[in-house]
Amino acid sequence: MRLNIKMSAVIAFLLLKGYSAFTQEVKIDCKTHVFKTIPEALAYKDCAQKLSMRVAKIEKVSDKIGALTAITYLDLKSNSLRELPASIGALSKLEQVILSENHLKGLPESIEGWLALRFIQLDNNSLSDLPLGMFKLKNLNTLDLSWNNFSSLNPGVGKLKQLRILDLNHNGLLVLPKEIGKLRGLEEMDLSFNKLKAIPEEMVRMSKLKRLALANNEIEQLPANIGKLKSLKSIIVTNNRLKTLPESISILKELESLYLSYNQIEKLPGSIYKMSHLRNLVLVGNPISAAEISALKKALPNTNIVF
Repeated sequence: MRLNIKMSAVIAFLLLKGYSAFTQEVKIDCKTHVFKTIPEALAYKDCAQKLSMRVAKIEKVSDKIGALTAITYLDLKSNSLRELPASIGALSKLEQVILSENHLKGLPESIEGWLALRFIQLDNNSLSDLPLGMFKLKNLNTLDLSWNNFSSLNPGVGKLKQLRILDLNHNGLLVLPKEIGKLRGLEEMDLSFNKLKAIPEEMVRMSKLKRLALANNEIEQLPANIGKLKSLKSIIVTNNRLKTLPESISILKELESLYLSYNQIEKLPGSIYKMSHLRNLVLVGNPISAAEISALKKALPNTNIVF
């Protein structure tokens, strides 16, 4: 009897202090908490900032997601989504969106409402085109469209002036629009594993481009004025159909690595012998004579030449 009285007294004391031995209220910090479902986030819809339904095995996103107007981070990676609701465009504070590894064939035009968006991953879907609303996202700096079904790129891409990283590897690109040259702030561009035969001359306007990946295409020549890409540090043109390089390549004083494996180059331009700043020059699988390799090694003693 005395034990029961003591237990009752303890419980009464805890209740007075605002505690319950059976139901404790969990306090959530909206700035750091990652909500796992839409209903959970809706309970804090005025402050919920992060929503991740990664690998949630969902085939559809509820229209109610449009009410989560405070969301800045959205992760829907690795589901079975074939479309997104138009209401998702109401998430005007979104800064990061991850939609990788779904079955999306298109995006709603309403994404033009994502005016704060800086980063979006759309890799490993079934996209072949982008809505015009995408090209209104003036703050976008990273766009990952790799492993999709693009055979061409909408000229509207040239409107994304803040873009710094553009990834289009593993698509079916046949051509690039000349408007791509308007991406003056671009620093990294990956066009590997496509079907490109040429690169538009307008690309040489990308004066801030540091990394250019063109591996596994059908490119026969690089732009004659490639020397204008003065910030380039790495050029990857492995597995293409190059027979020569433009003389202007020697103007690239920042260039550190030049990957030319498995092309059809028999002779390199004389200007390349002056590129003492090169750290790596990879020539495997080209019909370059042993005499020229020997001359290169003598002219560029500090360059790692792989042949």
